[in-house]
Amino acid sequence: MKLNELISAFKNKYWLECSLRKVTEIDFKAKHLALMLSEVFADIQKRLGVIEATTTETSVSGTAVYDLTSSFMTIKSVSYGNTPLDKVSTSWIKTINAETETVTGTPTKYAILYEDNVPQLYLYPTPASSGDDIIIQSESNFNLYSPTAVSNDFGTFNGTTFSGDTTIPTQYDLAIILGMMQQVFPDYNTLYEREMSMLRIKQYNGEKFEYKLG
Repeated sequence: MKLNELISAFKNKYWLECSLRKVTEIDFKAKHLALMLSEVFADIQKRLGVIEATTTETSVSGTAVYDLTSSFMTIKSVSYGNTPLDKVSTSWIKTINAETETVTGTPTKYAILYEDNVPQLYLYPTPASSGDDIIIQSESNFNLYSPTAVSNDFGTFNGTTFSGDTTIPTQYDLAIILGMMQQVFPDYNTLYEREMSMLRIKQYNGEKFEYKLG
């Protein structure tokens, strides 16, 4: 579903519910709807892990540190070519660097460091060759105001207008609408949790829906 379609679906359901309950409707501003959507997106991602962003960097001989875009929220895994790397602590990386001379070879470990709030990928040993793929799988930021480093099909909100598709696949549309409804009518939480449980069962049955960004 496109963002504006999802917003319309929520408004229609909200209007009907207000009519049935005989309560006064809230005149939601676009920025409030964007916040509500972002919160539901983040909750679904946190609990079901449906969205992954896959990014590929290219190794440079003698270079151990690679800047990552600020849109990354959580690095799930890093591979050098087809080989998964082991994650180590930043303190381990700093200690090994301070105590030994630069070691080059095929990386087997990685750590995430921050320099001026910019996430950096640190490889060990330092790559000895150039042109190798460094594959990074991560979870992306769900703030509609910051749709950076993702495909052009990713929905955006420019402060006034919603455009493009939702970040969450269409199989989750009902959960999104129920998640927005529960923010207004708390008793909708039961329906939201029931839908989330059904989606989780489908995942356990091998029906996990992945949506690649970027």
